[in-house]
Amino acid sequence: MSALEKTKRAQPRSLLALGFVLAATASATKAANFDVTSAADSGAGSLRQAIMSANANSAAPHTINIAISAGSIELLSALPVITRSLSITAQTRKTIRFSVAPALAFSALGGGTFTMTNVNLQFTPVAPTTVSEGGCIRSVDNSGVNRWTMTISNATLTGCSAFSSSLAGRGGAIRANGPLTLRDSQIVDASAQGVGAQGGAIYSDANVTLERVQITGARAISSSSAELIRGGAVYLSNARLSVIDTTFENNQTNFNESLGGAIFLEQGSLILNRTAFFANSAGAGHAVAALGGQSNPFAVIENSSFVSNRGNSPSFPTALLLDNVELFMRHSAFHDNVSAFAHFGSTFGFSGNVFGSQSLNGCLFTAMPVGAIANFGSAACTAPGFLLADTRFAGFGKASASDLVPLIAFLPGSPIFDAYGGSGQSTSDFNQCALADARGQPRPRDDDGNGASNCDAGPGESVKDLPIFKDGFE
Repeated sequence: MSALEKTKRAQPRSLLALGFVLAATASATKAANFDVTSAADSGAGSLRQAIMSANANSAAPHTINIAISAGSIELLSALPVITRSLSITAQTRKTIRFSVAPALAFSALGGGTFTMTNVNLQFTPVAPTTVSEGGCIRSVDNSGVNRWTMTISNATLTGCSAFSSSLAGRGGAIRANGPLTLRDSQIVDASAQGVGAQGGAIYSDANVTLERVQITGARAISSSSAELIRGGAVYLSNARLSVIDTTFENNQTNFNESLGGAIFLEQGSLILNRTAFFANSAGAGHAVAALGGQSNPFAVIENSSFVSNRGNSPSFPTALLLDNVELFMRHSAFHDNVSAFAHFGSTFGFSGNVFGSQSLNGCLFTAMPVGAIANFGSAACTAPGFLLADTRFAGFGKASASDLVPLIAFLPGSPIFDAYGGSGQSTSDFNQCALADARGQPRPRDDDGNGASNCDAGPGESVKDLPIFKDGFE
């Protein structure tokens, strides 16, 4: 089965929640627009009054336009739970600040749609939060019937936190119970803490899509190693995570038994394209850990970089850990991790991948990839279809200011240039070259000057002469 066919197998489920809470009531007759003209916590023209007015009108969806001329909205107490389909937007970026526990941003009950555009949320608590799920955005309905579909665009969520002294902390920034799309946004320094911790930034049991997102400094932290600690940035179960043009940097879980410094999936499928993982840490699966089950989940990974991901589990100290997950991977690169990856399951496509210097063993397959071609390995990472060679690592960073994600690049003379492509290109056959690289540039090009255009291995095409920065995101 092709990677494209596999991606079509997973059908969307649901999600939603915010420091706004979403719910439902009845009244009124017509969808309405409400303008926020006051930065005050309450009263006429305030955000609080706009939500109350929207909740009182049954003819949703409604729109709240934040139109304050300057400054930020400072919340002093919890906002009303959102009970109607609602869009909250601003023409230019506006900031909502809150510092009093419990979380004061957006929360939703019932079901519907929620969108938020051009809004920053900043949580600076003066006391520990008492919200165990969704520190800034939350939708929870344990019945599984009422789901929220949520879209957040052009937003920055800073300092969001979920904490419980008796339960697992889940989704430091967002707890979603329906489909979530997050695009052109950042989540910074979010945390989930408790007796177990899952999803330092995002927790969901429905499909999540991340487009042009940066998640940095997220943490899933527990007070005990005996509890489940999963997903320093993202935790997803029984659903699909689709990620493109996104960076995960310096996210972490604590204790050796923890899994997934950036991403943890439980019986869910993963699609990564043009994604970078830098300096994440966990017990195992220092960047990504995915555990499958009876449903035969899959991982589709291309044009992605895994650099300097760390951890100290004695069992599987790998940047990428896939257990009982079907794998399709091409044009991806690993460098300076403890080890590259461990894969327990079937591999259906594996080409153009590069495994540079790792601290320990390079990679582990329980079933060798069939038809693998043009993969380059260090002495610690070899398998059928691998070429043992010095790949001439040049650096890791953005090749130009317009690039969305950093990538691993190589020096002139590296064997990865024009490595393959004679059998053609394909969007679904991962033993063939992809149509574009990590920068969105078309493949292939003639990089070795022999007059024939073949594809480069690794995430970038024609990056040997670009000004790659060597250490981090400069």
